[in-house]
Amino acid sequence: MPAIDILFTWVLENGGAITGEHGVGLAKKPWIHQALGDTSLAVHRTLKRALDPHGILNPGKFLD
Repeated sequence: MPAIDILFTWVLENGGAITGEHGVGLAKKPWIHQALGDTSLAVHRTLKRALDPHGILNPGKFLD
């Protein structure tokens, strides 16, 4: 298992956050659902659709 997998798994299991001042980033994408949970992720997606209805801002990032 890559070190990043071990690190982020440990961080989330111990109540930490994987986001920072520059957002989630592609390296953290596999853990975003675990980090945010169903409700928060749904809110993020709703806001993204409202503010970017054509999906042109940061395509392929964590809300795809």
